[in-house]
Amino acid sequence: MASLASPQRQAAARSAGFLAALRAEPLLAATLLAFAVAALLHGIVGLSRTHSFDETYTFVIASQPTFGGFVDWVSQELGGPLYYLLAWLWEKLVGLDHPLMRLPSLLALAAIPVLVLRGHVLDWRTRLVWAALLALWLPGLSIGTLARSYALLLLLGTAQAIAFVALLRDPEPRRAALWLGVSVLAVLTHYHAGVISLIQGLIFVARAPRVALRSWPAGLLLVPLIACFAAQVAFLTRYAQPGNNWYQLVQPGDLVAIAATAVGLGVLFLPLAFDSLAATARRLRDHVAGERPLDWPVALTVLSGVSAAVAVVAAGCFTPSFAPRYLLPYVPAILLGIACQIESFDRRWRFGSATLMLWVIVLAVAWQGVPFARSETRDTASFTLQPPSDWLAAMGSGQRLVLYCDNPTAGMASVRRQLVSIGRYGLERAGVHDPQVTIPAALVPGADPNRVIPQLAAQARASLIWSYDKTVPGTLGIAHPFAGSPPGWTCRTFGNGVSIQVACLPQSEASIP
Repeated sequence: MASLASPQRQAAARSAGFLAALRAEPLLAATLLAFAVAALLHGIVGLSRTHSFDETYTFVIASQPTFGGFVDWVSQELGGPLYYLLAWLWEKLVGLDHPLMRLPSLLALAAIPVLVLRGHVLDWRTRLVWAALLALWLPGLSIGTLARSYALLLLLGTAQAIAFVALLRDPEPRRAALWLGVSVLAVLTHYHAGVISLIQGLIFVARAPRVALRSWPAGLLLVPLIACFAAQVAFLTRYAQPGNNWYQLVQPGDLVAIAATAVGLGVLFLPLAFDSLAATARRLRDHVAGERPLDWPVALTVLSGVSAAVAVVAAGCFTPSFAPRYLLPYVPAILLGIACQIESFDRRWRFGSATLMLWVIVLAVAWQGVPFARSETRDTASFTLQPPSDWLAAMGSGQRLVLYCDNPTAGMASVRRQLVSIGRYGLERAGVHDPQVTIPAALVPGADPNRVIPQLAAQARASLIWSYDKTVPGTLGIAHPFAGSPPGWTCRTFGNGVSIQVACLPQSEASIP
């Protein structure tokens, strides 16, 4: 009996010890709760939403039957090819099932706290807070599980920050090669990661020039990056020309929202930022006084993230080139700086860090969980062509379609060719066999799509979808929003009032209930 009871007593002792640790360390309990909430929000909310317009590009790229077709598509993409290559290989294993196509992103998100907690370049309290902040980064709750490169980029940015801290703590060629390898993978996922990689590289060379010189063989890792960029540079150059993209200049009023996006703590950002500045000032004062040395590897890693964010935002103030999600490669380094300030809370109040974690959890649930619980349709993607495609198919139409994406980028010939496949994908998924999709040329400035697009669709004897976003400069729908069904047409609108999709079909073809 004793031998049988012994494992039970051991399990009970372990449980009691774990509960005692939770009571003794409130931060540990709050962090575990943060991980559980993040898992629920990502697993239930993230995986259930309607696929977005951008995800359609991933699905079409992943479904290319040949590697040549895959290369042709990714050469016309803004980001690097790494995520798309993984998606293409994954689709060949599991097929084009949407939840399964999102599974790699979910796995990447799950790997982030494991990577942070297993590292040994930071103290365990900082690792706990950093992992929790990454798990509940508010923009990540909205986009992290999408079949896009966001989760992979967040994972690689975290690995890059850890590798860079380790490199600065102990500069040697193997660590330099590891950091450079991770950085190359991050840049191959999205080229904006090159900004923080360049800044970190300059910091490394300045702090350890001899080690950097001995690490020259690691430079061979740059070869695939250079080759991929060379294959895409023609498209990137065309896209950067005025009138060919949808960006708008960063305005002074955007800066607070951009900063809150980078930190991902919503209304908590401002008081936390002031406290972080005060804590940083105290650390610098103590360092100058020789009372408390500054952890330079961590400080420089955080500085690289902040500097990269400032650089791309500043560039966006002078040339249209910025979207808030482009800050994603710098988020892990920035959140590391926030996590390092947590001890200043605990020195003043024992429950400071745990209280902060609980507040972040409340924000996350309010940001993502509450809107989902109130939604009747669970259709949380506002920019997608699938609902209008489904409606057209349900009405017995869609065999011929005129698709007008009211966006400056759609004026590029290469983008218009891609939009044919994007339009076909939504209709085929809705059950339309071999649909014929026409993409009209860009309308002249000032034209009214309410008149022109139905005329083009009537000439083609086709249904139509008109998609536009009121936040995008150069969109004709801003000056000429959808004015209602034209004579002889039955129309329905989708979207959230800002991003709008209009689907119309001739009444002679409609089975109107």
